[in-house]
Amino acid sequence: MIPDYVLQRHPGQVLPWLRARLGLSRAALAQRLGTDARTVARWETGRARISLLYHRPIVRLLAPHLATEEGRAFMRSLGRGEASAG
Repeated sequence: MIPDYVLQRHPGQVLPWLRARLGLSRAALAQRLGTDARTVARWETGRARISLLYHRPIVRLLAPHLATEEGRAFMRSLGRGEASAG
């Protein structure tokens, strides 16, 4: 799975995982992306889709983390209900 696909398919699992890896709150990630925390919350809960304006920068943040052993384990856990572990 590539970062773009993983983010598109599992935003509610990927975004909190990425924020944890970066040590960022919703508000801090939102600020880094130029949006607000409510928008990040809507992405994480599935109430809104991530537009291309934000999708690409998130993928750039995500890619190096998915390339680690932790990232590979996280990707294997997606869809099995284990994504919150780790």
